[in-house]
Amino acid sequence: MGKKAPKDPNKPKRNLSGYMLFLNDNRQPLRDKYPDESLPQVMRRCGAKWKELTEEERAPYLQKAVSDKTIYLAELEKYKNSPNYLKHEEVLREIQRKKIHKSFKKDPNKPKKYMTGFFQFLKHTRPSIASEGLRSAQIVKKMSDMWKNLSEEDRGEWQNKGVKAKEVYKKVMEEYNKSDEFRSYEQEKEEYLIKQKQEILKMRKKEKEGDLGPEEGENEEQKEKKTSKKKRKKKAPKDPNAPKLHLSAYILYLNDTRGPLRKVYPNETQAQVTKRCRKQWMELSVEMKTPYQKKAMSDKDQYLEQLLKYQTTDNYKNHQEVLKKFNKGEIFENFKFKKQKIVDKVSSELKMEIELEPKREIGDKDVITVGSSSSSSSSSDSSSSIHEEVD
Repeated sequence: MGKKAPKDPNKPKRNLSGYMLFLNDNRQPLRDKYPDESLPQVMRRCGAKWKELTEEERAPYLQKAVSDKTIYLAELEKYKNSPNYLKHEEVLREIQRKKIHKSFKKDPNKPKKYMTGFFQFLKHTRPSIASEGLRSAQIVKKMSDMWKNLSEEDRGEWQNKGVKAKEVYKKVMEEYNKSDEFRSYEQEKEEYLIKQKQEILKMRKKEKEGDLGPEEGENEEQKEKKTSKKKRKKKAPKDPNAPKLHLSAYILYLNDTRGPLRKVYPNETQAQVTKRCRKQWMELSVEMKTPYQKKAMSDKDQYLEQLLKYQTTDNYKNHQEVLKKFNKGEIFENFKFKKQKIVDKVSSELKMEIELEPKREIGDKDVITVGSSSSSSSSSDSSSSIHEEVD
């Protein structure tokens, strides 16, 4: 069972619903009235009592819930502009990153790996040394010294045992790789890795766009500003004269099976049919996959030969010049975009600081400076003229 995300201790407490307010008022009196009943039984009585209430009787609780919710939302909106909220959001994002990058579980049915000659020697000598009452670090040091001091013949015997164990392990693994347990594990692992890759790409995209995580209560104006600042990356121009890239074994299989499957399932979409093809490919045996894999390898060799020949032509050199010009322009555009993002970030932080700064009440002794020094001098002149009139 996965761990729950940590709660924000500084977040405003959520308001209670009308039913929960009613429950707080009536639960204890009902517990006193029915002392022999358990808490779930008392709660059921409260639920039944709430259902029997008229709309007029429910109105005070519902009105109180609405007013509490309005206060809660106002406090929450204010809290979202505080540093504590941003810190907690960063903690949640870090937890999400670790969760996404988590490795797939180990195969429980996989045969146990063989022991080398050295480890077999350790297993053989450890019980006798452990009986001397040494610590674990001292035991390991003593065993490693014993291994170093072994003669070549004795060490050779242990190493031969390791080689035999390796050969046995290889045979066992060959048999296991043909089993249904291995295929189901590999299929499950591949699905997990595909899903994990998609999640990582989504997270990276959000980080590049500046939207590192979901923000509650974000209004439409903020969303529009965010989407307007997104920069679409231009694609590099393709080389029309370059050799066509070879197909993988899975794509070759897909081309063979997709058409027949579309006839078998005419009501399904292309995506659903492709999903069926992928499932069939995962269930195929090694022997059935071999022809497609051989074809893919031969196509790859041909493609590489054609590519090497093409790289000596003038068309290839001309296209490389085009790519250089494109990359220079793209680098300049990225620099401008990043610079503007930094400026926007700094200005928004300054604006937040100004909004969060507490406003002082102006007293008699406070000095107010508005505009230039000329305005302050004019104010002093006016004050002196007022004093003269009073005299």
